[in-house]
Amino acid sequence: MSNAAMESTEVSDIDSLLDLRYFYRPRSIAVVGAHDTRPALAGLTTKAMAQADKCGGTFIPVNPTKESVFGVRCRSSLAEVEGRIDVALIAVGDPIRIIDDATAAGADIGFYLVFSNEFSELGTREGVQREQDLLEAVRRSGARLIGPNTNANAWDPILDLPGGKVAVISQSGVQGRALTQAQELGIALSY
Repeated sequence: MSNAAMESTEVSDIDSLLDLRYFYRPRSIAVVGAHDTRPALAGLTTKAMAQADKCGGTFIPVNPTKESVFGVRCRSSLAEVEGRIDVALIAVGDPIRIIDDATAAGADIGFYLVFSNEFSELGTREGVQREQDLLEAVRRSGARLIGPNTNANAWDPILDLPGGKVAVISQSGVQGRALTQAQELGIALSY
């Protein structure tokens, strides 16, 4: 959003842009690259299914090579999904094309959670440029970006433990995972 647009935006509009409620409690989750047999993709897919179920939301598998995943009919692209998608988890190698295609089709997506890698973490000029291209694609779409090169750790189960609660914000999924595992020691988390 440009500075001029930000200046003309009401405070409540800015709050809605920064609102993470629909990431943590999505009404719908689409998984691009959804799978029920390849272990890593099946793990992400089941995590997204569990999060949608926990929130009373809809799980939408997107995979042009499969008819269904875990018994749920697949869509071949995000463009086939009617209505709002609160979170689109992308677990395929070309997220920029996926995002650009969805934007061109007018898909209404709140968050892109990009599991794909080979961005700036490579330490190469090409990786840095690819990450910038990803960011620009998400900006054009009007959505927000979580990632790239991330997983769905933010949806790890929060145990109902007694006492005060701590919210965890972590740039690193590896570090975030260790912090959520602190629940095993009795440390209560809110987010």
